[in-house]
Amino acid sequence: MTIKGSKPVTTASAVGVARKPEAPARVPEHKPAPGAGHAAQSHFESTRRPGNRARLEGAAPFTPAAASPPPSQPAAAVVRPGVPVESSQAVTLTAAQAARFFDSAPGTTGKRRTPGESPSLQRLLSSDARARTVAEATPAAMRALDADSKAQAEEDFQRLMDAHYLARPYLTATLLEEHAGDPDYQAHLIGLLAESGPEGELQNVVAGFEGLFIISGAGEYQGSEAHREALLGALQAARDAGVINDADLQAFAQVAPGVWGEVLGALGVQVAQPPSGADAAVSEVEQATSEYEAAQEEARKRDEWLAQQLADMGDLLTEEQKQAYINAYRNDPENKAVYDDLEAKAARLAEVVQANASVMEAAAYADPQGDGAALRKALELLADSSHAAVALEMGARYLADPTSPMGQVVAHWGDFETKVLEKGIANATAQLLADEDPETAFARLQELLEPLQNAKGPAATAYRDLKDGLEAIQQARAGNYDRLTQLAQRWDSASPLMRGLAVAGVAFGAVSAIAAGREGDFAGMLQGLASAGERGAQLTAGVLQSMSIVGEASRAASFAAKLAPALGLVANATALGIHLNQFAQEQNPGYLIAAFGDAVGVLGSVLELTPAAPVGFVVSGIGAAISAIGELTVAPFEAAKLNDARKRYLEAIGVSPELSQVLRDADPERIEELRHELGISAEDVQALAVQMPSLLTEGTNNGLYFDPVVEMFKAYGIHGDDAYALLSTMGNGNEDPSNSTLVVLLNISREAGFAQTPEDFDRLLQRLRAQLPEHASTIDAILAARDAQA
Repeated sequence: MTIKGSKPVTTASAVGVARKPEAPARVPEHKPAPGAGHAAQSHFESTRRPGNRARLEGAAPFTPAAASPPPSQPAAAVVRPGVPVESSQAVTLTAAQAARFFDSAPGTTGKRRTPGESPSLQRLLSSDARARTVAEATPAAMRALDADSKAQAEEDFQRLMDAHYLARPYLTATLLEEHAGDPDYQAHLIGLLAESGPEGELQNVVAGFEGLFIISGAGEYQGSEAHREALLGALQAARDAGVINDADLQAFAQVAPGVWGEVLGALGVQVAQPPSGADAAVSEVEQATSEYEAAQEEARKRDEWLAQQLADMGDLLTEEQKQAYINAYRNDPENKAVYDDLEAKAARLAEVVQANASVMEAAAYADPQGDGAALRKALELLADSSHAAVALEMGARYLADPTSPMGQVVAHWGDFETKVLEKGIANATAQLLADEDPETAFARLQELLEPLQNAKGPAATAYRDLKDGLEAIQQARAGNYDRLTQLAQRWDSASPLMRGLAVAGVAFGAVSAIAAGREGDFAGMLQGLASAGERGAQLTAGVLQSMSIVGEASRAASFAAKLAPALGLVANATALGIHLNQFAQEQNPGYLIAAFGDAVGVLGSVLELTPAAPVGFVVSGIGAAISAIGELTVAPFEAAKLNDARKRYLEAIGVSPELSQVLRDADPERIEELRHELGISAEDVQALAVQMPSLLTEGTNNGLYFDPVVEMFKAYGIHGDDAYALLSTMGNGNEDPSNSTLVVLLNISREAGFAQTPEDFDRLLQRLRAQLPEHASTIDAILAARDAQA
């Protein structure tokens, strides 16, 4: 089961220093360490070696602050029999609290044992529970619990949380005794207690200050035999129902090993110890993980800086220039070293995880919150890298058998299935397609997922998803995309496994379509998916991201020849299918923007490897996505640095110094008007920039308000090539044609008022023709363009 709330801390403590644990959400009181209140606890010290390493994530020793004082309001003393007089005050309940739990004062409990007597905890289990306990018990799959039993357990749990935490062990045992014949109630109550994690409520009941299995200074158990028997029976009921598993128990034992050692022994569960070499293995994996994360962050900063350079200005570049710009940036020695280091660190992490897999798995079972967290983090990072196959192979094996030690551990890991199957399948597919022919890549993917074909218990349903997904891939390879379309339509309800296979199907389909000359059919299918809304867009964005991850790492001719054309095909089809501005308003474009940026970057960087490949892998609309990435405000002190970077790479791709200056100074609003509202190509806008630099640089702050001109062009139907032709030739009535054009446009903007219809603009132009006779031929050019459209 997943212990809700048992999130590992996200920063490592200093070596040998205990970390402050997270308090359970519903328990505001501070609790003392398990067993901290009794001097005779020392003989229960852990047999595990001292924790002497700082972990990335994991459980720390249970060391909260001292207990808060008991309430001062009038109370009815409900003192647990057998508690020494000096500690009776600690478990005093208010009258209201006592009334909520009992109709009358609780009856007598089991007798205290005489000092020196040590009854076996195994003997405390009821005969039927004891019969179910074996030396190596096999955890049960979670089963449905009776609704009435669950409701009662939840009601009682809320009442427990209202009581003082020092009284909760005793009250919990009493509730379990009252429901001794209802294993579903017992299992659910244990599950609720366990939700707050290895340092929460269940730990308090077992090994807290007043825990039922704590031994006092006089050598006596705090709880009675009846209480301990009730709790052991409930723990066994929870195991039988699959509410908790043995890995859960190991996590609790990490906090109070001595106390839980006896409890686990009574349940027939052996306390696991990290294997020899665990410290060294975990340290090596953590180091490789940390180095990879640092490399990731540095590469992310470089990508963000590239996006800022292309923001706004990127829309003024042709596809060839855009890809060449990215290529120049990524192959700049300073930047290339960062991207190369990222791949080197990913390869190192994959190597270290593989080399230490068996030791890490054993350590993870013994310490799910610590060593298990280190393994989890490494695998999730690998699943989203160019070495995803390593994570996918290991993760599929864990998820296929929930009863195995690692199967129990990953039950703690929440969205591990999404991160390792959904992402891992997509990235591993791209990795395989870049390295192998499609037939070999498909066979290898099946091999990686083979454990799921024989999945056990709750994971058995994976077989059906795997079968359907692999069939969809095979059909896509053959040119039949119906199954992929169906999978996209069921995206919201699909399992992580099925989502990963759907993304893989698109990747295989793209490669096969290019090889068979079916690009048109495939692009049409993807365009339809992308335009269908968020579900299809998520699918196509997943393909872009997975191919881009491998492309960034590859830099090889094999990738450029096989996967880059497929990546370009997917990017083109997706961009054509999405109206990005509308999507940004109605959906969540974040993943699309990131995916497009990655795709553009990769295609630019591999362009030099494919001299025969057609330029323009990415449709011009992708410029809008890059601009969206670049909508990161640049601090004033970075403006000069940004300008210098743009100048450097523009000159590197052959842009003249004069044009470079205009492109860098261009008004973002004017770029939007010329490129998107009037539909003038980047190449033609550059020609206008050479002819009339001020057309791009004179924005509203410099006198030229262009909106009325745009409205006039729209009213007359002048768009695209026609709009460019008019702007480039209309200034013939003055010694300086460019000046004439700008003068006329300026006057149109000032005089247009509320003009909207062609007739409105006709009257305006005739009036200006009379007022500006020296520019009559310029105005006539506009009217001629109007007539040509009519």
